[in-house]
Amino acid sequence: MNEVTKPRKAEPSSIPMWTFDHVGLDATRQFWDRSQTIASALAAWNSEVAHFVSQRISRNGETIGQMAQCQSWSEAFKTEAQWLRVAIDDYIKGTSRLMESNTKFMGNLLNASGGTVEQPSNPTT
Repeated sequence: MNEVTKPRKAEPSSIPMWTFDHVGLDATRQFWDRSQTIASALAAWNSEVAHFVSQRISRNGETIGQMAQCQSWSEAFKTEAQWLRVAIDDYIKGTSRLMESNTKFMGNLLNASGGTVEQPSNPTT
């Protein structure tokens, strides 16, 4: 217990160190641009989905109100058929808008990367 040992020298790590010098300012800017593009696209996507869901909930509520006022089975079937036509139309339009949003996102992402996705270089070479 009374022995005092000298501290040992730490051995160098074999793990490559990624410093800012290796990454470079251009790579950092590319990363930032891509991150902003992705964030913007996700915000647009979420907004579109929220708008679609809100619209469908509203139209479904209207249809339920109309169904409650129907006086006969034929009125109920007409109301249901109208609801189905509108719902299908809404889903087709909503899908189209989401696909447009996705196409813009992919185009922006490819433009930000210069048309290709680059792999980081190995800092030990």
